[in-house]
Amino acid sequence: MTTAAFRRVWQAGWVAAAVAILLATTWPWSDFQGHVHWGKVEWLPFMHRVAPRFVLLNVLLFVPYGLAGRRAWPHLPLRFWVLTGCALSLMVETYQLFSHNRLPSSIDVITNTLGATIGAASAGAASGTVAHSAQAPGRPDPVDETS
Repeated sequence: MTTAAFRRVWQAGWVAAAVAILLATTWPWSDFQGHVHWGKVEWLPFMHRVAPRFVLLNVLLFVPYGLAGRRAWPHLPLRFWVLTGCALSLMVETYQLFSHNRLPSSIDVITNTLGATIGAASAGAASGTVAHSAQAPGRPDPVDETS
């Protein structure tokens, strides 16, 4: 399979990960209300007891998003995937503001962003692009003086 074909597979995986996130975090759609529930928002992280499994599930939900995205578009830096993971999480939490059954939380934004970061960083580490993407633009690659 060519590099372009692999990238198309990763792009499809990224779309699937984003759709899975949207479906898992906005269900049930019949619960959407026409008004905001500001009183249900947990603004300060970890002020209430948090079940570790929910933290882990939030992190794991976003790992494929960062992993597939970084593999599909390796020229984009790690910070891009951190920011888009955070933006996607904020969109989901905003939607949950309009639900009686969902609890928007700053913990969710933090753990979701962490998941996207872990996924993107692991994709970069596996392909060797982390150090390269952190390099200043316009600067030549460092010369390996050991050879």
